[in-house]
Amino acid sequence: MSMKYKKKIFIYFSIVFAVFTIIVLMVEINREKGYKNELLESNMENYSDVIASYYRLHHSPDSLYHVAELMPESLRFTVIEEDGDVVFDNTLPPGEKVNLETHLYRPEVSSARLNGKGQSIRYSETNRIDYYYYAEFYGSFFVRVAYPYDVKLQGVLKADNYFIHFILLLFFITVASLLYLSDKFGKAVSGLKDFLNSVSAENPDFDKIDKIRFPDTEIGEIGSRIVETYRLLDEKNKEIALERDKITRHFNHLGEGIAIFSAERRTIYFNTHFIQLLNMILDEPTFRPESVLVDASEFSEMVDFLNRSDAGKSDNVWSGKIAKGGNYFHVKLVVFRDMSFEVSLDNISNDEKNRLLKQEMTNNIAHELRTPVTTISGYVETLLDNNGLDEERKKYYLERLGVQVGRLSDLIRDIALITKTEEAASLFELESFNVRDTIEELLEDMSMKIREHSVKVNLNVGDNIMIVGNHTLFYSIFRNLVENSIAYAGDSVVITIDNYANDDSYCYFKFGDNGPGVPDEHLSRLFDRFYRVDKGRSRKSGGTGLGLSIVKNAVKFHNGEISVRNRAGGGLEFLFSIKRTKI
Repeated sequence: MSMKYKKKIFIYFSIVFAVFTIIVLMVEINREKGYKNELLESNMENYSDVIASYYRLHHSPDSLYHVAELMPESLRFTVIEEDGDVVFDNTLPPGEKVNLETHLYRPEVSSARLNGKGQSIRYSETNRIDYYYYAEFYGSFFVRVAYPYDVKLQGVLKADNYFIHFILLLFFITVASLLYLSDKFGKAVSGLKDFLNSVSAENPDFDKIDKIRFPDTEIGEIGSRIVETYRLLDEKNKEIALERDKITRHFNHLGEGIAIFSAERRTIYFNTHFIQLLNMILDEPTFRPESVLVDASEFSEMVDFLNRSDAGKSDNVWSGKIAKGGNYFHVKLVVFRDMSFEVSLDNISNDEKNRLLKQEMTNNIAHELRTPVTTISGYVETLLDNNGLDEERKKYYLERLGVQVGRLSDLIRDIALITKTEEAASLFELESFNVRDTIEELLEDMSMKIREHSVKVNLNVGDNIMIVGNHTLFYSIFRNLVENSIAYAGDSVVITIDNYANDDSYCYFKFGDNGPGVPDEHLSRLFDRFYRVDKGRSRKSGGTGLGLSIVKNAVKFHNGEISVRNRAGGGLEFLFSIKRTKI
């Protein structure tokens, strides 16, 4: 939870003054402690000089006991030769031989050897207490004096408390003053901060904002005006956000790619459709909408139009079409008065392909109808213009007319079936039927034609395989495949129908013959409408050119897939799946 501004002012200045107070206290305490240390060392130096003078005068360690009687009772002093041997220690009884280890490496002695003087506070192994040691070097010997480092001495060296008390009192007085001043000055700033915190949320609560009371000062008046201005601005922003949300939702669900650019050609907005469609056009993928202006030659005409000086004044709309990778895209540019502009991309591949497909199908239908209609017309004219024809001749012409009418009827039937499977598949009724029974029904219906061409059929399908689908379409799959083999594989071929696998969801079929097959380059187009490998032979066979297209659509209706290949031993082989339950 954030603090009020007045609290921040109070805390910041309190910290600054506290740091300043601590620094002053530390400096003063250290200065006073240094002064007391210097005073103590001065006294100890005086004691050391007296002892050294007496020792030089008498050259006898035992004579130093007389000096010890003149020294403070708690003072310990030691005389140490230059090589570190202790020759006198006043804590030892008179007459007792000094048998102490060398003191040359005691910290205070080592310091005195280097600097003339030295001091340290440490534990004495001899007397088992802490001492404050002072040592001084007198050319050929050291004199070391020491006081027990006890509570009394620590109190002497400690700084006086009256200055600390004075500084702390001054600190609390200053803090109280800061509290009053920060409260007085911080009300306006805190009010503004509370206001900014309240409006930083997505939906500011103006009922709560109205409760903010600014002081009757210039800052308070500024705060009140800021709140009122923001209220008006917030209302406008909500209106703009609502409209922006409507436009964004529209763009995201439009299905077109939209990108809006500034007059400086920097991106203002774009939807994901724009990047997806742009990457379908460009050779290298990108996430930069600006690529449409600088990296793509496909958009050169659009950029040329945009570079015109009058693009934003008149004729401010440009549109074009781009073909890339078998897809077709509609491009539209709208330039606004301020020279900002919008580019839209739309994938019209399906519409364009459907248009071309319908155009091709219309041409193919017209072409396929032309032959039977022309033949029928010729026979009819012959019959009408020659009244003297004998009955046998008339019968011949009428039979030929019947063949052409049948061919025309088959063509219309096949076209209607393909159209229904593609555009009205829901009109086909679903029922449960037996796979083998349906195929045997087909073979019985075509038995005369099968015997006529000496075709042998091997049927390898189980007796109990059931499918829920459309019986007519399933029947048409095998009828068209059998007719295709009879028409193009030649006489005396062997047709094999094999249900080579089943699972819980699909039945898998293989249909093949041992005919000549087709060149590999034609395999991918065998399911195209009206596509013929050998156009002359196809016409003689009487086929409509739609049989394999019907097969593909019927398999697709049953949620299956179909493929075709040349068999290793010769002939064509179709592999397809049929879903056991049509969904």
